[in-house]
Amino acid sequence: MSLNTAMLTAVSGLQAAQQQMQITSGNVANANVEGYSRKSADPQTLVVGTDNAGVRLSTVTRDVNTFLKQEVRQQDTALSNMRTLSEFHSRIQELFGTLGNDSTLASSLNDLQSSLEALASEPESAAARNDVIEAAQELSQQFNRFTSETQALRGEADNQIDLTVNEINDKLQEIRDLNIKISSAIATDEPIGELEDQRDRALATLSESLELQTFERATGEMVVMTNEGGLLVDRTANLLSFNPTGNFQPSTPGNSVTLPSTGNTLTASAGGRLGALIQVRDGTLPDFQGDIDRLASQIRDQVNEVHNQGTFGNAPGASVAGARNFVDGMGNVADGIAGVSGSFQLVETDAAGNVVNNITVDLDAAPPIADVNDLVTEINNQIGAQGGSATASFAGNQFTLSAGGTAGVALDTGDARIDGDLGDRNFSHYFGMNDFFQTPNVPKDPVAAPSSITGAAQTMQVRTDIVADQDLLARGRVHTTAGSEAIPGGDATVTQALGGVFETTFQFADPGVGPGNLDGRATTLSGYAGDVLQFQAAETARLERNTEFQSALRDELQFRAESESGVNIDEEMSNLLNFEQAYNASARIISTVQEMFDTLAAMAR
Repeated sequence: MSLNTAMLTAVSGLQAAQQQMQITSGNVANANVEGYSRKSADPQTLVVGTDNAGVRLSTVTRDVNTFLKQEVRQQDTALSNMRTLSEFHSRIQELFGTLGNDSTLASSLNDLQSSLEALASEPESAAARNDVIEAAQELSQQFNRFTSETQALRGEADNQIDLTVNEINDKLQEIRDLNIKISSAIATDEPIGELEDQRDRALATLSESLELQTFERATGEMVVMTNEGGLLVDRTANLLSFNPTGNFQPSTPGNSVTLPSTGNTLTASAGGRLGALIQVRDGTLPDFQGDIDRLASQIRDQVNEVHNQGTFGNAPGASVAGARNFVDGMGNVADGIAGVSGSFQLVETDAAGNVVNNITVDLDAAPPIADVNDLVTEINNQIGAQGGSATASFAGNQFTLSAGGTAGVALDTGDARIDGDLGDRNFSHYFGMNDFFQTPNVPKDPVAAPSSITGAAQTMQVRTDIVADQDLLARGRVHTTAGSEAIPGGDATVTQALGGVFETTFQFADPGVGPGNLDGRATTLSGYAGDVLQFQAAETARLERNTEFQSALRDELQFRAESESGVNIDEEMSNLLNFEQAYNASARIISTVQEMFDTLAAMAR
C-alpha cells in the first residue's frame, strides 16, 4: 500500500468517526424528545479494485420497528375512543345521580307518592294539596333539567367534533407536506430520518382522532386512509368537511362529517376521538334522552288516567271541555276511533251543586263508532232518550260537554273506554277532560311509536291552572244519587288511586329502532327510573375498566417500541468513546504518514 493510499484510508476513517460522533451527539441531544427515534449509520468498507481503500458510512437510518409503531397507533386510537366515551358517560352519571342520591328521579317519584298518600288521609288539607303540587312540579322540572343538560352535552360534543375535524385537517396537510419533502430527499439521496420522525408524530396525533390504514410507497410517501378505505393523504390531502349543528333539541339530528372527495359520511365506526364524539352526540345521549322521555310519557299517561276519574275542577261546571286538540302535525283532524266500550255517567246539578239528574251513556249499546262525530251523535241520542238537557259537541277540533238547561254538569268516566289513534284510554282521559300532567306539542299516546314520545321530558309540566289553584287537584269521584252533593269535599278516592299508580306495574315499550337503552319491560315507575340509573352506572363503570385496561396495554406496547427506537444514553456514551478512539487512531495514522512524507522530502533534498 502506498503512502497516498494509507493517507486517504486514514482520512476516510477520520471522517467516518466524525460523522458517527455527530449522529451520536444528535441522539443524546434528542433523547427526551417525544417521538424521536434513534439514528444510526452502518460503516462499510471502500474497495478499489481488490484493495481496501478505507471506510464510508451508509445513509443515516432510523432504528424503528414499523410493526410496533403501527400497533401503538392502533392502541392510541382505541384508547382515545374509550377515554372520550368514558368522559361523557361520567358526565351523564353526574347529571342523573347515583344510587342512594336524593336528587334522582326515583327519589322524586317517591316524594310525589308520599305527598299523595298524605293528601289521601287529609283530603281537605290545603297544605297537603300544596305539597302534592310542589312535588309534581319538582319532578317535572327535573325532567326538564335533564333534557336541557342532555342537549347541552350534545352541543358540547358537536363543538368538539368541529375542533377535532379542524385538527385532523391540519395533520393531513402536514403529512402531505412531509410526503413531498421525503420523496424529494430520497430522489437526491439525502437523509430522511428526521422527516420521517416528524411524519410519525403527525400520524400518532392523527390516529388519536380516528382509526387509520396506512402503507408506504417506494417513493417514501405515506398513503393514509380511513378504516373504511377513504383516501385521506397521498401527494394531496383530502380534507374532511363539517358544519357545526347549532342549537340542539331532542329531535335535532347532528350534521354529518363527510369526506367530500369520496362522498363518504364518517360515523361512530370511524373510531378514535371523532368516532366517540359522533357516537355520544348521535347515539349515547339520544338513547339516554329516549329513556327519560319514555319514563316521562308513562308517568304523564298513568297519572292522567287516574286524575281523569275526577271531574274537572272538583265541581260541576257550565261545560267541561277536553284539552286535546285533534289536529295532527300535518293539519289533519286525527279523530279515528277503532272501538268503544263500557259506560260513563253525567250528572246534571242545580246551583248548589246537588244532583238533579243522572244520565248513563252506555257505549256497549252504541252502533259502530268510526270517529268523534259519530260518538257525539250517539251521546246526544242517549242523553235525549233519558230526558237530559246536557249536550256533547265537537267543534274547533275539541270535545265539549255542556250543561244545557241545568246549572252545571259533572262527569264520572266510569268504565267507559275509547280505543283510537291514542290507544285505549278511559273516556275522560282520551279527550283530556281533566289531565294533571301536560307535555305541550308532544303526542300523548302511552303505546305510541318511540318517535312520538320524543321531547316528553323537555316539556313536561303540571297543568298551569292547577298550579295556580290547588283546589283544582282531583280528589274524589262524582256522586250520582239524586239530591246528594255531586262532589263531596271529603271524598279522597281519586287521591288514593293516584298514590296507587306508583305501586302499579306497567309495561314499558321496547325502543325498537327509536332511541333508548332499555328493552321493553314490566316494572313500576320508580323501578324504570332505577333501571335507567343502574344502566348508566354499569356502563360508566364498564368504560372506566376498559379505559384502564386499554391504557395499560398501550403503555406496554409503547415501552416495547421505545426500547427498540428510543435513545439509551449509556449505550450512546459507550459508542461515543469507541468513535473517539477510532478518530484518534485515524488521526495518529495521518500524523505518522505525514512524518514519513516529511522524511522522504528531506532525503530528496
